[in-house]
Amino acid sequence: PALVIAMGEIQIAGEGKDEVRENVLEYANELMREHWHIGIGYMNFMSRFADRFSGFDVTTLTGKVQRGMSIHNAFQAWLVEGGVPIVLIVLLMFARYFGTLRNKSKASSHRNEILLFETLAIVMVQLLVTGWHHQVHQSQIFWMMLGFVFALRHKGTVTPSLPTSDIFDRRAPEVRQRS
Repeated sequence: PALVIAMGEIQIAGEGKDEVRENVLEYANELMREHWHIGIGYMNFMSRFADRFSGFDVTTLTGKVQRGMSIHNAFQAWLVEGGVPIVLIVLLMFARYFGTLRNKSKASSHRNEILLFETLAIVMVQLLVTGWHHQVHQSQIFWMMLGFVFALRHKGTVTPSLPTSDIFDRRAPEVRQRS
């Protein structure tokens, strides 16, 4: 029976059990237990799922037939498809991401920069929370944010004459150096 939530005079029935998601979750957990050490390979879950369960061929908007279902949880996808090596790489990547933001924020005396660094941290945390239901690593904004922060990490070594605090200063470098 569906869950019913009463809100004043309106009643909203909750969703019933989603058997597709249950099958995806259970099969991904099974593969995780079997292949935790090296994974099954990137994007291999969909075809394995299609081989195991029938009736999951979907035609995309472009007319391409897609077999199977993808894992809906980014963390589970990283472990199932990449195993421990990918999980370690992802952990290192996020340690560097948040460490860079923390270090840049501590080193900055500009309010706008500090706000930018804090915003980048908050948005990434939100993306990671979303990762429980979606594969955020297939999102362009995810990779753009990583690229931006990793570029900030190396900004001082690429152009040592321009301190990080000048990233919002749009004047020519010669003008910045004179002031």
